[in-house]
Amino acid sequence: MLRASRIVCAAGAIALCAPAAASAHAPYERLERVIVDDRGRELRLVLSYTDGLIGYDPVKLVVRDPDKRTIAETDWGRMISVVCTRPTVCVVFVYGEFSPLPAQIWRLANGQLEATPSSALATLGIVVPLWSDAWGYVGSTGFLLLPWPVLAALWKAGNAPLPEASMPFFQRVVRYGAIASGFVAVAFYYYSCAWFLALLVELSPLLAIVSALIVGGAIAFSLRSGRTAIAAA
Repeated sequence: MLRASRIVCAAGAIALCAPAAASAHAPYERLERVIVDDRGRELRLVLSYTDGLIGYDPVKLVVRDPDKRTIAETDWGRMISVVCTRPTVCVVFVYGEFSPLPAQIWRLANGQLEATPSSALATLGIVVPLWSDAWGYVGSTGFLLLPWPVLAALWKAGNAPLPEASMPFFQRVVRYGAIASGFVAVAFYYYSCAWFLALLVELSPLLAIVSALIVGGAIAFSLRSGRTAIAAA
C-alpha cells in the first residue's frame, strides 16, 4: 500500500512538471481618443496590444482614418502616453521595458507621425504617465504604502528596551524570530509589488515608488507636525 501511494505521488509530480504549450490570448485594441485634422477628418488613435505571455502586453499606437485604414503607427513599447497640445497636434511617448524615460517620442500632426528627439520632452515624459493613467498610480501608491504601519510597529518593537534578565531565553528567541519574520514578509511583499508593476501592468515602477515615497513623506511630516503641536500645547 505504501509503495503504491509513492508511485501515485511520483506520477502526479511528473505530470505537473511536464511541459505544456503556452496559451496566448488574441490581440486586442483600445480607443485612446479621436482627433480632427486640419481637413476636418476624424482620426482614431487606437492602442493595439499583442500578447506578452508572462509579462506585460506590448502596445503600439495606430492612427486610422474615417475609413478605418491605418495611416500611421508607432513601434512597440511597454506603455504609451498621448498628450495633445492642440486639437490637431499630439505628442506620443513610447516607453521601453524598465526606464522611466520614453524610449521614443513622436509628433502626430494631420495623421502623420514624425520622430521628435527632444531632451525637454524626454524629461517631461517622466511624469506624463501620471496623467494618462492617474488611477493606476493612485492604486499602486496605496499598495506600496500599505505595509508602512507594519514596518513602523516592527521597528518600534525591535528597538524597545526589554527586561532581558527576567525574560527566558526561549521567549527572546521567539520574539526576535517573529520580528525578523515580519521584516522578511514585508520585503517579500515589496518584491511582489515590484514584479507586478514591472511585468504585469503598464506602469513605471520607478515612478510608482517615487510617488509612494513623496506621499508617505508628506503623511509622516503631517503626523509629526501634529504631534509636535499637541505636545507644545
